Amino acid sequence: MLQRIILIFLASLGYGSSDRVWQPESSVQVLQKQQTEIICTFETTDTDPYLFWYIQPLSGSPRHLMTITSTYSTNAEGFKERFDATLNRINKTAHLTISSSKLSDSAIYFCALRPTVRKIKLRALQKLLSKKTALEISLNVHILPYNEKFRTFYVQN
Repeated sequence: MLQRIILIFLASLGYGSSDRVWQPESSVQVLQKQQTEIICTFETTDTDPYLFWYIQPLSGSPRHLMTITSTYSTNAEGFKERFDATLNRINKTAHLTISSSKLSDSAIYFCALRPTVRKIKLRALQKLLSKKTALEISLNVHILPYNEKFRTFYVQN
């Protein structure tokens, strides 16, 4: 019953099926020093979407990595060197690129789309939802030691 009430409340806020993000791969493995790309696909009614990337180290809290739009991207402090991202409004994809991967890059990467609801409604919404909402996705990235003689990439369901 509570779940139905929450869904009705969310629908009344305009928060629901109109905006969402997902990711083709749930897990990626790359060798150290290699470039890796993480793709986020999104649907939104917003004509100027903002997309946020977050990183959660394997033993830590999530941190803001960068914010991107179709015209610019800004990296958070500490992520200016090897992290870059692009957003394509036509294909509705965002690509996060990590150049020269390090073991310390092993983490869960979150992609979040800026909600289109107003701030007042968003505060009420945040009280109802758990940490992960339909507007975030996560990807586990594991960096393998460089002495491996092969490149590994796999998708895990």
